[in-house]
Amino acid sequence: MKKIISCLIILAICAALMPVAYASPPPRPVTVDYDDLTKMIVAGNAAYQKELQEIQKLEYTYDDLSQQRWDLYMDMDALPHAPETEASRKKLEDAADTVSANMRIIRNRINDQKKALDNRAALHAYPAQRMYMGHFILMIDSQLAAHELERLERELANCRLKLSRGLSTQTEVKNAEKNVDNQKDAIKAVRDAIDDNLTALARYLGLTSQIRLADMPQVDLDRIVGRNLKTDQADYIAAASSTAEKVLQGARDSFELNNTPLNRYNRDIALADFEKAKRDAEADFPKVYENLLNAYEDYMESTLVIDAQEDYDLAEMQFERGLISRNMLLNVEQMLEVTKSRYEQQRIQLCLLFREYEFNLIKP
Repeated sequence: MKKIISCLIILAICAALMPVAYASPPPRPVTVDYDDLTKMIVAGNAAYQKELQEIQKLEYTYDDLSQQRWDLYMDMDALPHAPETEASRKKLEDAADTVSANMRIIRNRINDQKKALDNRAALHAYPAQRMYMGHFILMIDSQLAAHELERLERELANCRLKLSRGLSTQTEVKNAEKNVDNQKDAIKAVRDAIDDNLTALARYLGLTSQIRLADMPQVDLDRIVGRNLKTDQADYIAAASSTAEKVLQGARDSFELNNTPLNRYNRDIALADFEKAKRDAEADFPKVYENLLNAYEDYMESTLVIDAQEDYDLAEMQFERGLISRNMLLNVEQMLEVTKSRYEQQRIQLCLLFREYEFNLIKP
């Protein structure tokens, strides 16, 4: 009987341990790099892949034509230079010229489709790029919120110390405690925003697992200055008026199919709207670039970090001489860290503004 009971106990223990032993570990977060965003998005886009296959078919056709032209040239080289072969040579030359013309047509078509496909990929990638960069702004917000919590907790500790010495009131302590609690709520809100942003980015990329991001991309901000503004303006106008242009093309197609007063009226209205859209974009562009340039100059000319460092160096010297308290030194040190974080945020926001500027130059 004891043996039976012992066996049952062992079986019960094994049964209890089996779920633990066979439980699958939680999936590891997927690391996403900024440079991989476009590739990840287009990989899951059926329409993009279909158009990419069409381009590949054209490239195969181009290669076949290139081989045909090569064969024609080889046939011409094989012909002896004699009067009786001139007709055959001329026929081969004409055939080679026809093949070359077809190759140029296909190459132009390939280039046009590739450019349109690259533009489409850039348009699809832009929201993901904004979420990616926005993550690092939120992370700095989280750091700043944590710094503020440290400051408020120091204030609370000082307030309680003063209360014990009769230098503060219970109301002041409660207000300090409330400030700490409110800051903890603010930290939670920022962390929730970080999680929500990562979840949204993962969903946009078609991922079901959690993700973590690699480093913030290095953006060459010097490309903001010295631009070809004439080209940028033309691209901006074309992109901003693209919707009106599509409407106009549809109205023109309808008019060509059926020349009625209504279709003529719709065509004329669409043409007027298209011209207005181009004029509005032309007027808006200088302000768009000026805003970007001003943000760039504000960032490059900022001395906030230098000034905060000088303030800290001075405070450190005063503390060593016993002129200020440690709490005052900590406050100045914290202000230096906050200023550095704010300056980094300014850089990321400038990167986002520059990315938005480039996005607005892409014609859908």
